[in-house]
Amino acid sequence: MIAVVDQHIPYIEGVLELFFSEVRYLPAHHITREAVADASALLVRTRTRCDAQLLEGSAINFVGSATIGADHIDADYCQHQGIAVATAPGCNAVAVQQWTLAAIVLWAEQNGRDLSKLTLGVVGVGHVGSRVEAGAKLLGMNVLRCDAPRQRAESDSSFVNLRDLLQQADIITFHVPLIRSGGDATWHLLNSDNIQLCKRNVLIINSSRGEVVDTQAMLEFASHHPASAFALDVWEGEPQPNALLVERSFIATPHIAGYSIEGKRNATRMLLNALSRHFALPHIAMPANAAIRPDILAPCDTLAQTIALTYPIRANDLRCIGQSFEAYRNSYPYRHDFSGFVANSQSPCYAQQLQLGLLPASSIG
Repeated sequence: MIAVVDQHIPYIEGVLELFFSEVRYLPAHHITREAVADASALLVRTRTRCDAQLLEGSAINFVGSATIGADHIDADYCQHQGIAVATAPGCNAVAVQQWTLAAIVLWAEQNGRDLSKLTLGVVGVGHVGSRVEAGAKLLGMNVLRCDAPRQRAESDSSFVNLRDLLQQADIITFHVPLIRSGGDATWHLLNSDNIQLCKRNVLIINSSRGEVVDTQAMLEFASHHPASAFALDVWEGEPQPNALLVERSFIATPHIAGYSIEGKRNATRMLLNALSRHFALPHIAMPANAAIRPDILAPCDTLAQTIALTYPIRANDLRCIGQSFEAYRNSYPYRHDFSGFVANSQSPCYAQQLQLGLLPASSIG
């Protein structure tokens, strides 16, 4: 068997060679129809569109993506062709939670806003959104939740509709999959019509998919409401985001919100487990370089300080990194997310640090 692997999937090189006769590590733009024609397994990231154009006529019977999202995979085509598909749902939820809370804390600090007096609107309350909700409540924020599929499934009256959330929230954060059609479509979920419902000094956050928010609608809103702010990690037109929107944003990062050491390790582990199940292989062990050594956090007076200390988000801003979007994304030095830090028992907010997901001091022995 032959496997084709995106070379930027970490902690995987040298592992599959025990089970496959050949493993080809390629950059995403070299994963072509010719490259996968004789392969059985394909392991990718979001940059590879897995559809008929790539897979037709190939020997591929397993497609795995080291991502939480699957909008780059034509699921209907794969199902029709008998190609198994695996992703890594929730693998980097803690990292995206960290990115989102870091953006909120920095914005509040720079604008003199008291988080305990603000309302956060969470759109999409799944793996990531539920963690953001929990973190915001630890910060003392009021939280509104909008998730139509969950509301229907659970008959939970605590959810609100999108219109009410947009009107009431001081900060709005999106954590939804990209769905282009149907009753639960999320393409341009925030658009030129409903963005007008937002408060004039709103902070809009998007770390889900760029197409969830309408670029032109945001630029138009910003031109009329200079006190508004955007914290964006994902963009329409990636890897070439709209330059005006980048410049207008409070935070502008190159799709790295989920790029933590722990999140990447989780994704690779989930992918290897799915691969071994599909091909009935023995357990595929993670390589030695995937071992994680946590960092011990310095004492902090508040949970907001803890969040800022674990991740100085401004350092990853497109206007600070001195590299192109794609070059930086491919060479990003993975950071620790909350689960990679040891809480400091000397901090007044020690209990909150543990609730946020930092490790207890006893975990390092």
